[in-house]
Amino acid sequence: FQAEDGIRDVERSRGLGDVYKRQILHMLQPYIENLGYKDPLTIVILPTGSGKSVIFQSSSLVLNNVIGGTTIVFSPLLALIEDQIHGLKRRGIGVCRIDSTVSRRNKLECIKRGLKGEVPLIYMTPEQLRNPEVLRLLFEGEINYIIFDEAHCITKWGKTFRPAYLYAVKTIRELREKGLWLPIAMFTATLPRVELNNILKELGVKDALILELDAKSFNLMEKLPDRPRILKGPVLRSNIEILGFISSEPSKRPDLLAETVKNLIVWSNKRSQAKPWIGIVFTSFVKSSRSYENAEYLADYLSRVLGEKVAVFHGQLPKETKERIIDEIYKACLLYTSPS
Repeated sequence: FQAEDGIRDVERSRGLGDVYKRQILHMLQPYIENLGYKDPLTIVILPTGSGKSVIFQSSSLVLNNVIGGTTIVFSPLLALIEDQIHGLKRRGIGVCRIDSTVSRRNKLECIKRGLKGEVPLIYMTPEQLRNPEVLRLLFEGEINYIIFDEAHCITKWGKTFRPAYLYAVKTIRELREKGLWLPIAMFTATLPRVELNNILKELGVKDALILELDAKSFNLMEKLPDRPRILKGPVLRSNIEILGFISSEPSKRPDLLAETVKNLIVWSNKRSQAKPWIGIVFTSFVKSSRSYENAEYLADYLSRVLGEKVAVFHGQLPKETKERIIDEIYKACLLYTSPS
């Protein structure tokens, strides 16, 4: 098909720049008549906050507008799914989700809409691919793209506590080997060469084309080698600073954490100029034999020591609790109220 009209529509509605447009064109290329890409695979490596979701969301909208069909987005994080769906719905874009927070009735409705190509985007966690009804969507639906967001988790987590993400990749590979034409795009902020090679190995890929991202023009009809393409952007961001702290006694880490967070609170209050802000603390475990590594213990500890409201969120919380916390976080972001 001719995608220029669709690209112009996306640019008008979302103000995309040349770099975004170039990447969207890369993703649309498999659908250009006579180019004949057999098993399209695109891996996009861009810094956090640089707009990776804009690329696959915009590509899915172009494809849905021109040929119909649905893009499936696999994401390992419920909070990330919630955030992106909230933003899409706010802009009036059709989207639905399939994950542990969704009732069976709503899951089936989402699958039904996907089978009919009525929704341009379906978000789901990788665990849902073990559901026969979701597999039916892949076999019988008009699937334009399979997206793996946070792709570094595939091999980083896939062999330890999140095997479903690696299982999802292997399942898509098997479906492609059985003859299903399923273009794949993966997005991540960081992907060391060894991890990239591991992902390519899981997909049965032996050779890839590495391209540096820039704003140069890209001819939609330009025939590139029929190989997976790795689109790499700049790695560093000037607005992010990374500091490391060493604790000689592991049990003293909560004290060091509390002192660090206390200093960051002072810094953030000055920098924000009285505007509300939210800080996030990532923990190593939900539950561990060492209590000082656990999410709930650390949240309670910080709350007591700092006198601040600290919410705790992890995958083992009941559905109702997750929904309440997510709602409170959004209120904190949008209405400037503190989560509890």
